[in-house]
Amino acid sequence: MAANSQLQSNVLDELKWRPGVNAAQIGVTVTNSVVTLTGQETRYAETSAAEGFAKGAHGVKVRAKVISVTLTGTLDCQYQRDATAPSVHNLMGVIAVSNPVD
Repeated sequence: MAANSQLQSNVLDELKWRPGVNAAQIGVTVTNSVVTLTGQETRYAETSAAEGFAKGAHGVKVRAKVISVTLTGTLDCQYQRDATAPSVHNLMGVIAVSNPVD
């Protein structure tokens, strides 16, 4: 397993050469082999791209996260109720949606 400093260098190198990502605006820290990206990316596409490129850096291992979402509340129109689950189901990492919205 690569040392924290080597992982950080690998991720920074990967981000530096990728289009659509401003590597100068992204901080990379590594603690106990866990890579954390920080910064002020303004668009989801940029954030998602940076995360994907970081995962491709040499030595980076990805551990899957299980994210479950429960929606609650009351909506006035059926089309709103129909749109609630799909609107969050496609978010990165979400694998299950419970939708008891009235």
